[in-house]
Amino acid sequence: MTMVRVETGDALLNAGITGFVNILEEANIFYESTSNYVEFDLYVLEDFHHYYFEYFENRYKDLLSLTYIVSKGKEFLHKKEWDDKAIEDWNKYIERAKKNLKSNSYAAAYKMINRNEVDLLEMEKKLKKFKLKKNQTIPDIQSEIDEGKQFLHVIIEYLDKSEVKKYILAKNTAYTIIDNFWSGVSFLHKSSTTLDIFEEYKKYFIDPINIYFEEDHSKDKYVCFISNQPIKKLSKPHAYDMAWLTKMGVDMSRKTSHFWNLQSNVCYISPLINFIYSCIPAGFTFINNQGYFVNCNSSIDGLITLNKNYEMEAIKADNSIQLLEAKTYYQLIDFMEAQKNKQSKNEIDNIQIIKFSNLDNKTDNFRPYTYNVLSKDKLDVIKRHQTTLSNMISKVVKTSDNTYLNIYQHVMDRLYKNKNQFDLISLLCRTNLPNRADEPIRSNRLILDIVYLNNRFIGTIIQHQKKKGDDLMSEYYSYVSRDKIASVENAGRKLAQNYKFKNASNKLGGITYRLLNALKTKDKGKFMDTFVNAHMYAGKEGDITIPPQMIEALTDEDKLQTLGYAFVLGLRSGLNPKGEKKEGAENE
Repeated sequence: MTMVRVETGDALLNAGITGFVNILEEANIFYESTSNYVEFDLYVLEDFHHYYFEYFENRYKDLLSLTYIVSKGKEFLHKKEWDDKAIEDWNKYIERAKKNLKSNSYAAAYKMINRNEVDLLEMEKKLKKFKLKKNQTIPDIQSEIDEGKQFLHVIIEYLDKSEVKKYILAKNTAYTIIDNFWSGVSFLHKSSTTLDIFEEYKKYFIDPINIYFEEDHSKDKYVCFISNQPIKKLSKPHAYDMAWLTKMGVDMSRKTSHFWNLQSNVCYISPLINFIYSCIPAGFTFINNQGYFVNCNSSIDGLITLNKNYEMEAIKADNSIQLLEAKTYYQLIDFMEAQKNKQSKNEIDNIQIIKFSNLDNKTDNFRPYTYNVLSKDKLDVIKRHQTTLSNMISKVVKTSDNTYLNIYQHVMDRLYKNKNQFDLISLLCRTNLPNRADEPIRSNRLILDIVYLNNRFIGTIIQHQKKKGDDLMSEYYSYVSRDKIASVENAGRKLAQNYKFKNASNKLGGITYRLLNALKTKDKGKFMDTFVNAHMYAGKEGDITIPPQMIEALTDEDKLQTLGYAFVLGLRSGLNPKGEKKEGAENE
């Protein structure tokens, strides 16, 4: 019995450890863990090359092309009645299926399968789209439909065989999930595309570990710079560089100028760490070329708990990664609260969120990983505005430069960077001005909720600036009370209604524009000048008074913007001829 131990470390190593444990748990393989390490018997790696791919196949099954071809194909095989819509769906399906079936990755998988009763490359050519000619009806092409279904039946029946699925699904996961995080070695090396994918993984990542633990390392003079394990030689299979990880490390056999005195021997890793890094894709939650990992390095249990998302298989929407990310934040809050209730000695203050994106991988300065830290204060803001953030996930706006802005992503990005939301609020307010070509944000309530969220965020900053003795103040409070914000917003609505009553709604666009410009430049004088003049005009007739809460805006730039934008959002209701029904207050 050879026990192997891997200790937690940097974010990517922890992602690899999390992925490794996820794979073991999926396969019901025993391991031991403590707060900072995982320990397992070397024998568990005997079939790990199969467990590795099975994990991805099970977790990402609904996102893989083979699943689509088989499941959608079976729907057509069982379809009894055909109409124009069915023909259209068939043609779309055939176009996508043919593209996949003749792709290089599928062709490479065919060569690994020890069955040759069906030539898929030939059968793919027989799949045809259906086309109704002029004056033709569905019965006129029924024979074509029946023939197409027969060819599809042969293909689906073959693809559904376990040995066939095994290799094609492995190839699917390799190019859909895994090669986003690493490439250029093992089964992803250009010379290994037609070799057995399972054996290639075992030969490159697992066999060197067995060799390592059979050797005597008492006289080794090199060490792994991650784990400090002794290393016999700085060459494979004894040591590895990190150039194969996406945008991490350099090829030290070719480029040594990055290192002091051109000596790169300090940046090699052991076979064990090399293997753990191969599990990074299993540690991330990954959908649509985007992913994230929660680096809660206080314990192995925390890493595993916070990076499990059991609803992932059911989420197929375009914004699924944002939905899962938001759900993870709420799990984080519950986890930290549980740690607090346990009166843990190592109470968690900050959590690192590592985001991965492969959307801009063709640019020269492409960097897939971004590292962000969420403090307890920021998590509290997220928790208290959970409804607001959930409502933002599907909201996208087209800006003046013809780019599309995902509101949720921009709000969270500012929270990560410890920035306020005023510039975003200003942008969103301007998208609904008259004569603008931008896609309008039609709900003032959504923008107002960002004002409330930002106000609480500012309150958490002040919390750290004011101390009570040696301890920080424990209670959270907003910079401006919610009642004052609501009162000022309501005053803007009343002013807009007064202008409508006087048939002067056409003046509201100009007033709003001047107020927004003053808020953007934080010019108290210009804002109050426009603000007072607007009320003076309205006050000639009707009961309109200047809200006293705005006096507080004169004392501070942040208060000016918080209350100012709340007033503008109330006033904006006058820009809609039908008015805007006030939505329910945010549920905190």
